[in-house]
Amino acid sequence: MIMRPYSLWILFIAASLPLYLNDLFYIYMPLDAIGWIIVDYGSRLLVFGALIVFVAKGLIGRNDLALSWLPLDSLIGWTLLLSAVGIAIDHYTSSALRMLFHNSALASYPDFSKLGAFKPIDLTLGLFMTALSEELLFRGLLLTLLQRTLSPMSAIVISTLLFGLIHWCYGPSSILSAALWGLLPALIVIRTHSLWPAIIAHYLTDLVDFW
Repeated sequence: MIMRPYSLWILFIAASLPLYLNDLFYIYMPLDAIGWIIVDYGSRLLVFGALIVFVAKGLIGRNDLALSWLPLDSLIGWTLLLSAVGIAIDHYTSSALRMLFHNSALASYPDFSKLGAFKPIDLTLGLFMTALSEELLFRGLLLTLLQRTLSPMSAIVISTLLFGLIHWCYGPSSILSAALWGLLPALIVIRTHSLWPAIIAHYLTDLVDFW
């Protein structure tokens, strides 16, 4: 099925909307760790559900999501590079930006130490769902759509800014650090046409952050 460009944008908006709106729960309905996870997991499942429906109906394809496989050595090399740079950006840049934008967040993360026996599940399944849903949308579908009408650099900048904005309830520091984190993965996706290094590096960065 051939989709008009504006139709593909409607699909992206529909799929990504849960990741922008879930922040409203974190602001106006302060949640404990379990409640936060229910909202977060629910928004991820909505994203997956939308993408599955779009693929099943032939509205988007594997190439639109940059799901090409890489040779193992390339996959490992790009993943290690992205993980090392991503963890450094997440640690050092986030700390500096939090100092710069002190007390600007509208919400905060709950105490995940109270998850108890559920925490290993969240550190594996939960964080992988986060990485997969966000990479499929922003370095997969969105980056593909933007490159059809814009230069690669413009596509990278816009996709990373929109990626940063899904963290809006946590203030400018989270928006900017997420956007900065997304620059190199976007470059590598454009170079390799594969999302897998970005997905794995995203997971590893979050794992180090939430461990």
